Amino acid sequence: MQIIVDDLLTNYRIQGSGKTVLLLHGWGDKLTTFDKLAESLKSQFRVVRLDLPGFGGTETPKKTYNLNLFANFTKNFLQKIECHDTYAIIGHSNGGAIAMKGISNNILSCQRLVLLASSGI
Repeated sequence: MQIIVDDLLTNYRIQGSGKTVLLLHGWGDKLTTFDKLAESLKSQFRVVRLDLPGFGGTETPKKTYNLNLFANFTKNFLQKIECHDTYAIIGHSNGGAIAMKGISNNILSCQRLVLLASSGI
């Protein structure tokens, strides 16, 4: 699926139903990194994945993104798909750094945070 977020054509997938689990991939990666994990989680959760700006099927932004811009983009994406309550964020590598930065700056929120080999610690 695709949607326009912050003037960028954004590639994403939603599977399952229930509480929302957001999966954020690492640098140079894409949403398909989480194919097996999403398959396992979709029976109990609404699994949301996206290609972050400049990766996978999402357009490259005209300016250089830092962690705050990635976190704001993620917040705007969640608002655009009408996801107002994220139960968990699972972040791999740079995706974990984005989640930590977003949560620490009150840009993102969740009840649970799972970090997988995350940068920025």
